[in-house]
Amino acid sequence: MRAQSTTLGVALFMMVWASLATAQPKTQPKTQPKTQPKTQPKTQPKTQPKTQPKTQPKTQPKTQPKTQPKTQPKTPVDPSSGELVLECEGDLSNFTGAVAMINGKSVGGLPLRLRLVVGRYLLEVEKAGKQTWRRWLDLKPGAREVLKVHLENAHARKHTKVQEGTLLVAADVLEARVRVDGKGVGRVPALVTGLAPGTHQVLVEADGYAPQRKMVRVQLGKTLKVRIQFRQEQSGSVTVVTEPPGGAVWVDGSRRGVAPLTVRGLELGKHLVQGRKDGRLNAEQSVFVQVGQVVTVKLALHALPLNPGRGGLRVTSNRPRALVFVDGRFVGKTPLLRHDILAGPHVIAVRLEGYAQHMQTVNVELNSVVGFEAQLEGAASQASSLPGSQPTSAPALRERDVRMMTPQAASLVAPTYVVGEFSTGFPYLLLARMVTGIYDGDPLGLDGGVSLRTYGAMTEVGALLRLRLLQKERWTAAMAFEFGGGGGPDSRNTFYTELGAVGSYRWGRLANFSLAAGVQLYTDRHCPSGAQQDELAVCTRPIEGLNSSEVRERLGGVRLMLGMIAEVPITRWLSLYGELEFAAGGVRYAFTDTFASVMPTDDPHVYGRIGVALRR
Repeated sequence: MRAQSTTLGVALFMMVWASLATAQPKTQPKTQPKTQPKTQPKTQPKTQPKTQPKTQPKTQPKTQPKTQPKTQPKTPVDPSSGELVLECEGDLSNFTGAVAMINGKSVGGLPLRLRLVVGRYLLEVEKAGKQTWRRWLDLKPGAREVLKVHLENAHARKHTKVQEGTLLVAADVLEARVRVDGKGVGRVPALVTGLAPGTHQVLVEADGYAPQRKMVRVQLGKTLKVRIQFRQEQSGSVTVVTEPPGGAVWVDGSRRGVAPLTVRGLELGKHLVQGRKDGRLNAEQSVFVQVGQVVTVKLALHALPLNPGRGGLRVTSNRPRALVFVDGRFVGKTPLLRHDILAGPHVIAVRLEGYAQHMQTVNVELNSVVGFEAQLEGAASQASSLPGSQPTSAPALRERDVRMMTPQAASLVAPTYVVGEFSTGFPYLLLARMVTGIYDGDPLGLDGGVSLRTYGAMTEVGALLRLRLLQKERWTAAMAFEFGGGGGPDSRNTFYTELGAVGSYRWGRLANFSLAAGVQLYTDRHCPSGAQQDELAVCTRPIEGLNSSEVRERLGGVRLMLGMIAEVPITRWLSLYGELEFAAGGVRYAFTDTFASVMPTDDPHVYGRIGVALRR
C-alpha cells in the first residue's frame, strides 16, 4: 500500500514537471515580440530619417549656391597672380601726398589696387611728418588681400642716439638671394636692420643670371633702398614722321604728341600707329617693335575732299554702357549708333572699368552702316615697371579723367555725360547748374547747360555754353558764355550776360585748379516806373545817391570779373569745390540791403561759394 502511494506520488510529480516544461514556450513568445518589435522599429526609422535628410539638404544647397556665383566672377583669371588693395583708414587728408612703395619702388598714391604675381612683397607707405607704414605680404594664388593703412604722426627722437641703419634690397627677379658683407640675409625683398653706419657690400644671386654686386653706404637712423636689375629693358621705340609735318601721333589709341616724334618705351610686339591732322584724312600703319630697335614710320596725310562722304557705325558690347572711342575721340556708350562717321578706316576702342580694352580697326563705307560687338573679358590691367606686378586702372577718358569733368572749369563734360552742381554762398544763397557734352574733338570741344540761382529778392534762370580751345595733358583752356534773366516780387526783374575765358590745371587725379576772367553786363529793375501799392519803401524814399526818378529806372552796368576755383574729386562721381570771385566796377545795388534785406549794407565786390558736383 505504501509502495503504491509512493509510485503514485512520483507519477504525479512527473506530470506537474512536464506541464511546467510545456508552459515555458508560451511566455517567451509573448515577451519577446512585445519588446523587440516596439523598440527597434521606433528608434531606427525615427532617428535615421530625421537627422540625415534634414541636415544634409539644408546646409549643402544653401551655402554652395550663394557663395559660388558671387565669388566666382571676382576670382582672377590668372591662377599665378593675386590682388592687393590698400585702403585709407581715418581722415583722408592725412594721405594727401602719401606714396605707396612695393619692394622699395614707388607705385603711386592711396587708395591703390594692384594685381601682383604670387610672391613675397614688402609694402611701405611714406609721407613727410608721418611714421612709415610697413608690412610684409605673402601673396597666394588667386588671393585678394585688402589692407587698411593708418599713418601716425612721427614722434620726436629719443635722447638716446640711434647707432644703426637699415638697408632694403629689391630686385627685378623674385626669390633672388641676398648677402650683405658675406652673410646671407634671405631673399628679395630683404629688409636688413641693425647695420653699422658706413660702407657695406651687397651680393644678389639668381638662378640663370650673373651675380650682381654693389657697394652701398648706410647712414645713421635712415633706410637705404637698393634695387638690383638682372633683366635688360624689354622695350623698343618708334619714330613717326608725317607729311605734311605737325600731324598728331597716336599709338594704340593714345595720343603721344606731334610729329616728328619718337615714342620710346613701347612693349615688344605689334602696335598701331596713326597720324591725324585737321582737314586731312587719317593715316595708319602697323609696326612690330623689337628689343632696342627704333622703327621709323612715314605717314602721308592726304587732304580731305570738299564734300567728304560719311557712313554709320554701330557698336554693341557684352557689357552694357561701355565707353566707345573713335580714333581716340569719345563718341558715346554702348549700345551706340552714329551716322556721322567719315568714310574710311578708323580705330575703335571700347573700354569699361574693370575689363580689358577691346580695340579693332573698321572701315566705314559711304552711306552704309558697319557694326561689331566688343567682347570685354577679364580684369583691365596696365603694364608696370615693378617686376611681376600689374596695377589695375580704370580707362582714361582721352587725356583727362571722368573725375575732372566739372561745370565751372575748362575741363568740359563729355557727350552722354551729365554733371550737376549745387552750391551756396554770397551773393547767391542757392545756385544749381546742369551741364552735358555736345561735341568732343581734338582739341575743340563744346558743352552746354542751364543754371538756376537766387538770393531771395530775385531768382534768375540762364543758359551757358563753353568752347574748349586748348587741351594738353595737364592744361586746358576754354571760352565761356552765359546769358539769362529773372525776376521777383514787387515788380522786380533782371537780365545779364557774361563772357569770359577760363584756364585749368589738373594736378593728377587729386585736384583741379582754375582761373577765370570775364566781362559781366547786367540791368536790374527794382522799382516800377510808376508808383504802386506793392512797391518797396525805398521806391518812394530813395537812398542817398539816387533821386526819385533814378530809383525807378533800370540800374545797370559793366564789371570785370576775376575768379579762382579749386575742385577736389572724392569719388568718380562726386567732387567738392570752392570759388572766390572779385568784381571790378561800380556798385551793384541788387547786392545791398537797399533792395534785399539779406544783403550787406554795401556791395563788397568779393563773392564766394562752396558746393558739390555730381556726375552721371
